[in-house]
Amino acid sequence: MGQDASTLEAIAEDQNLHVPPEFEREMEVYFRDKHQWLPQHEGEFVLIKADNVAGFYPSRRAALDRGYGLYGATTFLVKEVRSEEQIFQGRPL
Repeated sequence: MGQDASTLEAIAEDQNLHVPPEFEREMEVYFRDKHQWLPQHEGEFVLIKADNVAGFYPSRRAALDRGYGLYGATTFLVKEVRSEEQIFQGRPL
């Protein structure tokens, strides 16, 4: 994945994020373009499939509904556009 992959790896390491392999391409697009979206779309949910940004939505549910409508039961990313990324950590059971 070239330079984008190494950039994603650096961002993930810096922010202590784990990016599942099936979402690497979508997360590359997210981190590459996020700074352009922030002024108009911060707090909205972006829908990304591969390299395609399918739109911005006011809620996670709206973005998921659109994603399933466009892509069916395949892998796509819905992510809130945020200037600061939230980190969620789980504990072993």
